[in-house]
Amino acid sequence: MNPYAVVAQLQTPVMSLEIRDNVIEEEGQVLIASRQALLGAALTPIPDPSMSRSALSTRQPYGKVGDITFIPFNVPWHFLSGRGRFRTVTGSFSPETFARVTRHRDDWSELELRHCSDIRNPGIARTLHTLAGEAAAPGFGSAVMAEGLGLYLLVELARHFASLGDAPARLAGLSSRQLQAVQDYVREVSGKQPTLTELAAMCGLGRRTFMRRFKASTGQTVSGWVAEQQAIRATALLRDSALPLKQIAFTLGFSSASNFASAFRRSTGFSPSECRRRAV
Repeated sequence: MNPYAVVAQLQTPVMSLEIRDNVIEEEGQVLIASRQALLGAALTPIPDPSMSRSALSTRQPYGKVGDITFIPFNVPWHFLSGRGRFRTVTGSFSPETFARVTRHRDDWSELELRHCSDIRNPGIARTLHTLAGEAAAPGFGSAVMAEGLGLYLLVELARHFASLGDAPARLAGLSSRQLQAVQDYVREVSGKQPTLTELAAMCGLGRRTFMRRFKASTGQTVSGWVAEQQAIRATALLRDSALPLKQIAFTLGFSSASNFASAFRRSTGFSPSECRRRAV
């Protein structure tokens, strides 16, 4: 059951915009796992405490939910909220549209994920509030206006993440070809888990050199990134299919469903069955 009701919406080729009335009946944690990139603004105050973080890193501290929040597609997200009602406006962008406009690959760094919960950008805030007004009371040209403003939101969002200046990424790292080959392999391999040795060999590097350059390119360790990618793939399979856990475990290279379940809980804080039941 979704913890919100859609009270108005506006559809364009760039995004789907919704005004949502959110109802939190009891204080606790909500898991969001979306196939779309979500950019939202609070139209009324969110009940305290309001905290969130990516579910892919249990080491990442919860950050306060600000007036503007962003959730990348296929990245499970934890929200903690007190009881109450509040209204939001949310723009949903397909992965294809998001990548085409922002030129951002689906390789979110820890630094970027930490700056999703509270985006302080007056232009994005004003635009989302303008779009909320158009959705609530459509007028002449509302859809055309919303399409242009949707593109503006993506450009501003791309500038927001580009401005973070992830210092490790500027150190000597993997070439774009090497990094893309590693990413494609890890995201597509089936029936086995990728090993550090084979990933290093793909790049023509020794293990230590590969680990150092991978960290410089992504800001993450190889093992942490691989676990993150497996959690993303597992979340999509749990949410979008009725495959039994044993088959999902085999696809991801785990020897048993119980080993898969333990690894998934370490990565996300939820069991696979909880993820399948609670994902919205």
